[in-house]
Amino acid sequence: MEPFFTADKGFPTIRLALENILPEETTSASVKARAVYQDYVHALAARPSDDDLRPFRDKALMGDLTPPDFATMHTLFTTMKSQAQHAVTRRQPHHTCAAYAHLRSAAMLLAQILFVDNSIKEGLPGRIEDTARATVVDRLSAYIRARSATNGAALAPEDARFYATLLLLQTAFDTLFVPDEDIVSYDTASGAYRITDRYDHCIRYLALSGRKMTTASRAEHNLCYDLTTGWGDHIDRTTWDALNAHYDHTISPTIGAEHLLTTHDDRLRERMLPQVALANVRLAEEIFTRKKDGEPLKILDISAGSGAFAIDLVMACARLGLSLDEITYEGLEPSASRRRHFRANGARTMGATPFPSHWRLREGSIEQVDAHPTHYLDAVIPTVVVFSFSLHHCFPASVKRFFRNRTIKQVSHAVFVLEVSTAHGWTKPYYLWVDGERPKNFHNILNHGIWTSQTLWSEPTMAPEAQASDHEFCALQIRT
Repeated sequence: MEPFFTADKGFPTIRLALENILPEETTSASVKARAVYQDYVHALAARPSDDDLRPFRDKALMGDLTPPDFATMHTLFTTMKSQAQHAVTRRQPHHTCAAYAHLRSAAMLLAQILFVDNSIKEGLPGRIEDTARATVVDRLSAYIRARSATNGAALAPEDARFYATLLLLQTAFDTLFVPDEDIVSYDTASGAYRITDRYDHCIRYLALSGRKMTTASRAEHNLCYDLTTGWGDHIDRTTWDALNAHYDHTISPTIGAEHLLTTHDDRLRERMLPQVALANVRLAEEIFTRKKDGEPLKILDISAGSGAFAIDLVMACARLGLSLDEITYEGLEPSASRRRHFRANGARTMGATPFPSHWRLREGSIEQVDAHPTHYLDAVIPTVVVFSFSLHHCFPASVKRFFRNRTIKQVSHAVFVLEVSTAHGWTKPYYLWVDGERPKNFHNILNHGIWTSQTLWSEPTMAPEAQASDHEFCALQIRT
């Protein structure tokens, strides 16, 4: 199969400099805004696992990893996973959390190796100007070695070179696919949304990860599954919640610094995933097709984060001519740090169109709705329950109980589940290795319980250049 990143497929040659990764005082503001990996560079230091990972890093730099290598990497990881699971039954809760945080750190390190190996196999270095590529790797390697020594544990030269190559390739990847502007945006006065003509280009990486669905060996697939979902198998709820709390407090248990994706990289990630923004626009419209004229409707958004979906609902109301007085939004989110941004985020996005005063984001969780359904669901006012890209972050046993709860089924008008496909869950190392450290389980999407589930649509319907029929990134299910 021809490498993905070729000039024949319209990919340009990229000119990069060290300041694209490590900006200086004189670096332009636009370049600084995209240099989101500098904190990670500054925190790098040698780890005990480097000796075990080095053979795979060396082969990844050549694009030479093979199925036996993936199997060996998987064995290495499952050994660590067994040790973490042992901690669940043998140690105090804080030790258990530390064991799983260490396991998730190892998963990210292995995902980095997969990203480098696949990027080289697919020809991404060929899209970077030759001279710039060599210069940046040499200078960044030297900087990383010196900085890691300052951090108390100098990296070996070959490990520093791996990280330098990783960050160069990731920066090139972002340059190709992540725009400087929002692909999906609103006219806040009318609620109308606009999709720029770069949408199809910005989601082309889905075809890159989509190749893996048909070409990955069983060993590679098994490794990817454990790095993205399987690492949290058999985890207890206390540890699950504790890891979420670590994530929400923005200090990474992996590197002891701010999370890349909860601070500097949030905006970049949003722009890398325009399909998520467009899917939420479509979800809001789909919900309101269930509203009857003149009748109220309540929307219960579970694991709502900072309540960003409420913005899509307000804009849909403006676009469709619906009265906000007839609609109640209630978001439930266990994290106080996320809840406190609710109204500020709305004001920043919508300006003079604030959230209605009766709309709120309050403390709550899927477990609390399961335990006390009538506290959250209204038997008189039709209520729809929404999970917008959040079900895979819920504790698996809680998801099972929720969808078996007969009271919830009797009182709810419907449940809408907008989620990433399970396939794009396990292929994430090839386009988003620097994912957050929150535990996740993509099998949650398949738990229907006593509900009848129907898939309404997917987004995109087919990724550009896809090689198979199931490469949609996400899909909307309605459960009744």
